[in-house]
Amino acid sequence: MIVNRLGFSFATPIILLGVVITLAGITTLFENQILGVALVVIGPFFWSSSYGSQIDTVNQQFREYNSFYGIKSGEWKPLDKLPDISVIKSKEGITVFSRSNRSSSYIEDKFEVCLLNKTHRKRMTVQKFDTFEHAKTHAQDLAIKLKKELVTFNPKVSEKTRNRRMFI
Repeated sequence: MIVNRLGFSFATPIILLGVVITLAGITTLFENQILGVALVVIGPFFWSSSYGSQIDTVNQQFREYNSFYGIKSGEWKPLDKLPDISVIKSKEGITVFSRSNRSSSYIEDKFEVCLLNKTHRKRMTVQKFDTFEHAKTHAQDLAIKLKKELVTFNPKVSEKTRNRRMFI
């Protein structure tokens, strides 16, 4: 079983709020048990929620999952629907606004190892990396392990799109 957590479901400030709620719940437990238990149950929801991908190599299945309180949920699909593996460059970022409504953005390049269908129109991200070299190495290892072909990302253009582009 290959399990990769890709990230948290909530932004960093919300995760920190969940930690504060959990700590407040722990300290409140001694004075007000009902409120303390409620806060201890609500807080971890924010800092334990994540998403990712799982590949079951024995049963040849995959799924993209959401995890709450450590319990993963998502629909299992056959792995033969995704015959190719590729490394795709993506951008990940955050924008913050000041009180004067000025924005500041931080954007960085990521390299995703993805399983692709035969038209390359549907994909499942297996893992994200900061450098192309790490992503390429991981993709090569995964291609061998899953007996998939490592290809260059090249989505097929449908006939409908091709016809529409001719008239533009």
